[in-house]
Amino acid sequence: MARMLHLLETAALLVTAAAAFYGVWSVALRLGAAPPAGPAPNWVDCLAMLMAAAVPLAWEIGLRKVPLAEIGLCVPTGAARRAAASIGLVAAFAAYACVLFWLFRLRTLHLLSLENFGPFAATLLCVAVSEEALFRGVLQRRLTTVCGAGPAILMTACIFALVAHRAAPLAMNLAFRLPAGLLLGYLYHRHRSLIPPIALHWALNMAAAA
Repeated sequence: MARMLHLLETAALLVTAAAAFYGVWSVALRLGAAPPAGPAPNWVDCLAMLMAAAVPLAWEIGLRKVPLAEIGLCVPTGAARRAAASIGLVAAFAAYACVLFWLFRLRTLHLLSLENFGPFAATLLCVAVSEEALFRGVLQRRLTTVCGAGPAILMTACIFALVAHRAAPLAMNLAFRLPAGLLLGYLYHRHRSLIPPIALHWALNMAAAA
């Protein structure tokens, strides 16, 4: 019974996060302030993701009194040894991503320039922080307490790739975002910190826009 209630509360938090995301977009559209839709995140996406992450985090930290370190808002311990292993994983995944992009003949966005590098990098960092706080810091952590680390990593990666990015091509979600979600989830579980997955997430976002 306790597990079922925990899962229902987790689902409610996800629905609330989605409502916050689309609520920001709805307000922006009503005010005529929303920029045209494009392949890269814009300031409305950034604000919407911040709100989507802030609502469940406020519930966890403010109402349930979950410690910041438990969520992953801390510096990872055993940094030297774990960083070496993480760098190897990231390098292997980067090589896989390069092969994948070549096979799919994907064109990169070519949005980075000296004029817009700073704001665009900050926007992508904001998106990475928000998504990792929501998917790893809230969803994966909660699922881990119910079904264990492995299933939690897999379920969170599937939701991240197939639900949150459902507008993207399914082939790319299965071949790229799902493995990326698994790696991000592993880094979070391994380090007990959001810093490594945020760094990798931001690097992947930047690589796609380079």
